[in-house]
Amino acid sequence: MLQDQLLYGKMHTHADVALLLCQYPVLYGNIRRDQGYSDTAITFLDKAIALANERGYTELGAKAYYLKKGYAEFDKWGIQPDCLEDCANLYRAQTSFQAALSLAKGSQNKNGFHGPLWSAVLAEAGLVHAYTAQSGTEKKQALQTIDDASSCIGRSDFQRDWQFMNVNAEWYHIDKAEAYVAVQWGKEALREIHHVDRSDVQKRRRYVYTDIVEADAYLAQGQIEMCVACAGNALSLLDDIQSFVFITRIANIHTALIHDYRYENSPDVARLGAELLKVQHFYLFQ
Repeated sequence: MLQDQLLYGKMHTHADVALLLCQYPVLYGNIRRDQGYSDTAITFLDKAIALANERGYTELGAKAYYLKKGYAEFDKWGIQPDCLEDCANLYRAQTSFQAALSLAKGSQNKNGFHGPLWSAVLAEAGLVHAYTAQSGTEKKQALQTIDDASSCIGRSDFQRDWQFMNVNAEWYHIDKAEAYVAVQWGKEALREIHHVDRSDVQKRRRYVYTDIVEADAYLAQGQIEMCVACAGNALSLLDDIQSFVFITRIANIHTALIHDYRYENSPDVARLGAELLKVQHFYLFQ
């Protein structure tokens, strides 16, 4: 229907319809990404990128690149059990975040400061850099990029974009915590997470992610009981939030634990496995 309106509708509506046609694959692609259908998500986001490039929608193009390989390719990498050995999707994500940064900068030059988009792309670019960093200098550069995102959030002219992610100080602290996990600084990661309030019931999905990052941080510290508690809390919040990405990340934590001879017979780890099974195959327990 939108395509027909673009082809046969009145001329003054063409711009609005074209924008909607570009926004739709961005929205749908992000939904499919969260459901775990990363390849389908990338297909729709590629369509959005092509249309955005054709119509000169730099801001929407930046959002599509951000969600495309920024999130979808990063998710494809992160849910792999052997993600540290196979980094192809991680490097693809890094390339797309750079494209998103370039488009976001062009959009700002044209339309003015867009705080949520600019800070979100900076934060995720810094996070991916943290995972690819080899030297101490590269690790510090990655963390500094995320701090640059925090500076944007703190600006007086920063305003929420209701058609984008809810980017705020919590967002920064969660990303910074995961970046610390990426560089194996678990103690610093836990310090960042303590800045996340977790009291807003409207942000349950964000707090599931926080619990997963916290579980990873405790795992890096060797504090297995706390790791299992955080992973279990994330599972309990997933009762009415079906997210393949989150479930798989928790499953990978459980796999790492049972493959470590120190914890393979742990009752806490066994309990986490049982809770995970109930979420993965809920239909068996109805």
